[in-house]
Formats: sequence, C-alpha cells, structure tokens
Amino acid sequence: MWSASTGELARMRVSAELTAAFLPSSFAMYTTMLASSFWFHPATTTPTGTARATRATLCFAVGAIVGWPFTAVLGVPFVIEQLFLTGGEIAVGGEKSAIMQKRVSTLVKAVAIGASLAVSRVCTRTYVDSRQIPVYLIDSWAYGRSTFPTLNIITYNLFSAEGANLYGTSPSSFYLFNLFLNFNYLLPFALISLPGLVFTYFTDRRRLGKTQQAPKKGETSPYTLLALRLSPFYLWLVILTLQAHKEERFAFPAYPLLCFNAAVGIYLVRGWIESAFIAITKSPYRVSASPQWPEGMN
Repeated sequence: MWSASTGELARMRVSAELTAAFLPSSFAMYTTMLASSFWFHPATTTPTGTARATRATLCFAVGAIVGWPFTAVLGVPFVIEQLFLTGGEIAVGGEKSAIMQKRVSTLVKAVAIGASLAVSRVCTRTYVDSRQIPVYLIDSWAYGRSTFPTLNIITYNLFSAEGANLYGTSPSSFYLFNLFLNFNYLLPFALISLPGLVFTYFTDRRRLGKTQQAPKKGETSPYTLLALRLSPFYLWLVILTLQAHKEERFAFPAYPLLCFNAAVGIYLVRGWIESAFIAITKSPYRVSASPQWPEGMN
C-alpha cells in the first residue's frame, strides 16, 4: 500500500511528496480503506450505527467523485447490507420494517451529503480559499466550459469507440500475476477466503459463533455478513480483468480489501488445520474456539 501511494510515480521520477495527489487510484485506496473501517462495524439504528453508515457512505462517495468514479462499485455490498440485512440487530415483523425504513432514510441522507461534500478547494501559491466549491464548478472554471470529468471518465472508457483500449491491451492473467508479485503468498489466501467461508460453513459452522447452529429468527448470519464484506475484492478483480486495457495502478483501490480477505483466509485455513488435528488425535483441545458470548451480544 505504501508503494501504491508513493512508489508508482516515484519510479517516474516525480517527487515522492507529490505522488499521492497525482494518482486518483491512490486517493481511492485511502477512501476505500476508511469506508471499510466504518462499514465493518455492526449495522444498527442507534446513533453509533447511524454515524457508521454516514461516514462509510461519505468515504465511498468522495473516493468515487473526487478520486476515481469506478470505485463506487466497491460500496455496492455495503448498500446491500445497509438496506436488506439486519446486521447488528434482531428484528421481525413491524419492528424489522421500522428498522429498515430508518436505514433507508440514513443512507439517502448520507448519499445527499456525500454528493454535496465532493468538493475541491481553490488554491494558489499564496493561500487556500476557505470556501469549498463543488467539483463540477471548479472543473468547469478550469476547463473554461461546463464539464464534469467524473462523468467524462465513465463515458469515455465504457461507451466511446476507442475507449481505454487505445493505450494497449493485456491478457486476463495480468492482475493475478501482478498481485502475486506485489503480495506474494497473501494473494492465494485472499482468493480462497470466500469459497473457504462456504466450506467452513458446512464443516465447522461454529467457527464464527455458537448461534450459527440455530440462528434466531430475524438474525443475519455472520457468514452472510462476512461474505458481503469479502465480496468487494472479487468484484473489483472481475471488473478489472474483463477490461482489455490493464494497468497496475487500477488495482490500488482494492489493496486494503486484498489484505482483509487474506487475513480471513488465513484464519479459516488455521481453523481447518485445527479441526484436522483434533479429528486425527481425538484431542478435546480447541485452539481458536469462538468465545461463548452472553445471550444477545453480537
């Protein structure tokens, strides 16, 4: 991740202090990591849960509008969780309906704030204007005509005749090889995290908590929540792989997600080794058995 923020342009003989400002994908990497740090807290309708949703949405929005618009897709699983899963709350019937309505209201407000806060500052060599100006206005002023570069990037790369392919194409294996060079053994662990979670669900269901033997009505399974949080890395990898034009910097926004997936993959593999050891030795000892939380705790 350090290399993604400074190393890429440093190799192009650009001052290391300036590199982060010149790569939209590096900026999007920062916002993706911040958004995930908020998202991974339990979803609730308490003030803490509302702040979680607002901050995560703002980070995703700023990363997409100010940084790189394609990274908005990384927030889709978060939106699904916010709108359709109970997450940190157990609710049924009318209570669940009220919770979901409040979740929708929170998300809509957060999106509106995110759009208004996607801003830039007017800067000169001598001062920084304290007034914040929407991206559309300052870009239109800079180009001398009405324009919205965020939208231009999408239309050019996805809908124009030449698109990004003008700058060369690469085979489908490009990102797998590149990520393996950058992350070494962590990449295989990241790739097996989601299928490994499915395998663990059927072979060692209590690995993520005792309640998974009989989840309560209205309770979202930790396996469902974790699967959603593992999915953005796969989503980004598939989207990039499908594009004919490929560059190392395009993968930067998913670097924090790769690390997260790899950590989960390592935890799951460790659980399989433990289970195999117990089965072979008939040992009652469980190294990483999940703690038995009091009833009602998440």
